[in-house]
Amino acid sequence: MDAGTKLQVGGLPDRTDLVVWGFPVAEGAVMSVDCVDCGGPDVYSFDRRSNQAVKVAGGVVAPGLDGEWIKEYVTETQCVVSKIGLDGAMLMSGKPIECGFNIVEEVPLGLVVWMEDFGADTGAVLAVDDLREIHRGGIIHAVA
Repeated sequence: MDAGTKLQVGGLPDRTDLVVWGFPVAEGAVMSVDCVDCGGPDVYSFDRRSNQAVKVAGGVVAPGLDGEWIKEYVTETQCVVSKIGLDGAMLMSGKPIECGFNIVEEVPLGLVVWMEDFGADTGAVLAVDDLREIHRGGIIHAVA
């Protein structure tokens, strides 16, 4: 969000044990909100003009260029990824993805992900439209 800025955010659960982290996306922000007995993280979009957060999904969130990417576990071994706009609109409905892929962020080239591959961290870039691997290698520090 904005460095050095502290805001009261409406729309979040009224609990004292929340773990919240966020990042800017487009003209707003996205927050992942979790707690000890919540059943997994929830994703909230935040509108800076109203100081209100709105729950848009459950799952693990990563920043997109014009929204957020949500990875959800269907089962312990099956996952899907969706792209959701800051207004909660579905931009891409759930597509299967390897559960081992952890989305870092979307860049113009595609989705930057990391995975544990035989004990060593491995990075990859996936095509946004069909999630095919464009590149796989060591840890990816930057994409230009």
